[in-house]
Formats: sequence, C-alpha cells, structure tokens
Amino acid sequence: MKKRPILSALGVLFIAFCLYQVYVFYFATNDNIQSIYLVPKDAVYVIKTDQPVDNWATISESEIWQHLNTNDYFNTLAKNLNKLDSIFKEKESVFNRIGNRDVLVSAHVYAPKKYGFFYVVDLQKLSRLNVLKSHLNTVVNNNYKVSKRDYKTHEITEVYDNKTHETLYISFIKNQMIASYVHTLVEASIDQYLEPVIGRNLNFLEVKKEVDGSDMFRLYFQYDYLDEFVKVFSDKTNTLSTSISKSLAFSGFSFDLNKNIITANGITNVNPNAGIYLKALQKSGKGGRSITEIAPKKTALYLSFGFSRFSEFYQNFEEIQKENPKQFKSYTEGIEQVESFLKINIKRHFINWVDDEVALLQLHSSVSQSKQDVALVLKAKHKDDAKENLGFVLEQIRKRSPVKFKEINYKGYAINYM
Repeated sequence: MKKRPILSALGVLFIAFCLYQVYVFYFATNDNIQSIYLVPKDAVYVIKTDQPVDNWATISESEIWQHLNTNDYFNTLAKNLNKLDSIFKEKESVFNRIGNRDVLVSAHVYAPKKYGFFYVVDLQKLSRLNVLKSHLNTVVNNNYKVSKRDYKTHEITEVYDNKTHETLYISFIKNQMIASYVHTLVEASIDQYLEPVIGRNLNFLEVKKEVDGSDMFRLYFQYDYLDEFVKVFSDKTNTLSTSISKSLAFSGFSFDLNKNIITANGITNVNPNAGIYLKALQKSGKGGRSITEIAPKKTALYLSFGFSRFSEFYQNFEEIQKENPKQFKSYTEGIEQVESFLKINIKRHFINWVDDEVALLQLHSSVSQSKQDVALVLKAKHKDDAKENLGFVLEQIRKRSPVKFKEINYKGYAINYM
C-alpha cells in the first residue's frame, strides 16, 4: 500500500521536472554570448561556418581538399578537425542533436614554433539542457578517459585519448562549448570572455559586416600576429610578412565551393599607420583584373594592385610623401639624380604608359626546387607606346652605364636581359 504514494510522488516530481525543462527550453530569458567573444585575442585567423556537418562533408570529399592534404599544414588542419569530429561520432544520436550550428575554428601560436586550434560551438537552447556538460563521459567510448577540474569558477572537462595520448580540453560558457587540444587556449578564453578583444575590435567589425552571409564559411585574418605565425614555418626573417603585418589590420572573406572551384569575396582594412604605398593605393580608385589572362598555369601566388590610372596612383604617392618634408626631399633628389644621369623623364618614359593594374606573380622555379621565381607585370595602355619608351630607357642605360643588355627571340617575342 505504501508503494502507491511513493510512485505518485515520483510521478509528480517527474512531471514537474519535464515542465521545468520545457519552460527553460522555450520560455526562459536568453543568456547567450557571441562565439567570437570567446576567441582568445591572439588568433591569427578565424574560420566560421553555420553548417559545419554538411559543409565539412562537402569540403572533405572534394578533390581540392584531397589535394590540399598533400600539404603538411593543411593535413594537420584536417587531422585536428577529424579528431574533434570522431569524439562525438561514436554516439551518433548526440552528434545529430548538435547538428548544424555555428562553429568557429581559430589558429593561435601558443609557443615558439608551435600553433594550435581553438573551437567554439554554439549549442543554442541545447545548452540549457546540459546534455553534453553533464553526460560527456557517456558520449565518448572506452578509448577515452574523462576527468574534470575547475579554473576560475569554470569547470574544464579533460578527454584523454588512450591511443594518441592527447587531451582535449572542453568547457561551457553560457550557450557556447569551447574546446582545444591546448589547455592554455581554453583558459585564455575563460580569462577574457567578460572583456572580449577581437569581437569588439572596430576593424574586425568592419570586415565582418561586409562578409556575413549565406555562404559555406567565412575566414577572418588578423595581421598583428602574422609574423609569429610565419616564424612557425621558417627561421628566416620575412620582410614581406613584417611589412604586411604593419600595414594591414583585418581581412574578411566569404568562401563557397562549387564543382571543385573555390570562390572568395571580401575586404581588407588598412592600418592607420600603414606605409605610403597602401595609403596612395586606397585613394586611387579601382582597376580591372586582366593580368590573370597571361599568368602561367603554375602561378603559385597572384598579387594584383588596381587603380583607375597608374598616373593617379603615382600622383597620390607623391602627395602623401609631402606630409614628411624631409622624406619627400630625399625622394625628389633621388628621382632628379636618376633623370639627370640617364637623360630621361620618369613620368613621360615610364609612369604615363602604365594602365590600371600592376601584379606580382610567384612561380615555381624550373631551375631549382629550392628557389621561387617572382615576376613583376605591368599592364600597358598601348603596347607600342610601352615598347618605344622602355626601348628609350634601355638605350640610355646602355649608353651611360657599364650594364650590358642582350636580346633573344622566344616564339616571336623579344626578351631583353642584363
């Protein structure tokens, strides 16, 4: 007879619990935080996708990704994504409940010559049910060992892989799940989430506004940490990366993959303290993109600068130089010396015939595998005008210096070399 009241009481408690969960899931006040606020401030780049399950399947099965996997860096990226993915795949029902939600992946240099990835998954309303937080040890299989520790009032779950001896660190902040194989990145996220850095950076917000959309994924690049990232792969000082990191702030790109063709659209904002070339470029309008038509198929890098007219860019360049009288004086004296020595006019014999695009092409060397060839390509308004003026400059150099030029013919085209 006593069992019936106990069962009734348990039934009432169960119904009350279910009603509470319904209230929490559907009616409780939102206490959400944006995923970008949790990304540690030293991110080199951030990748965001709204449909990680479907998009990752599309990308990983594409011929492009298979080719990129032959590169050590991209292979490491794929390996890390697959490791995170495999932890949940054993419990397919849980994985499907997480499903297509906002996911961020960021890259960080956390020690000399070492970098790691940081992940943020927006659980949205699922976070209120504490499905993963409370039962993470039931999600993983016997290949993993789960333990927990506290860090500044936040619980960090450590998932140790018995086979690889690596540990995935996971924590939950409001509606977001954060994770990394580098514990300091999870701790850095906890340290800063009340005072986010990247998510409140005006330069980041500017590019984010331009690239947010219904694309496959978005990429944000922060140039402040470019130098440190380059040092992971090379011991040599890279003057190009140093110059770029000082000149640019953030880039934002939206990517789509269609029939093994990746398209990217985006913008880059310039550091206020950028070099005069970039400042002049900003003020000089936009140009076409046609140098690609003559670029070799094995071009590794195509860097194009466009302007309404090259002469306008040159004029803006000189105007900005005038802001520093000492520097401008040194510049004009150098130009005058060259013009006086060679008996040429820089603007007439060089500047005026260049059209609306200049590009740098980096090619694989056919001479040595350890070297890279770089070509400077100038688009001309009129071919004959360019040939005539360059020919005049070449003749003046030949007359007034010990430099020797030779000309060869290749498939009907004249090539001059020193």
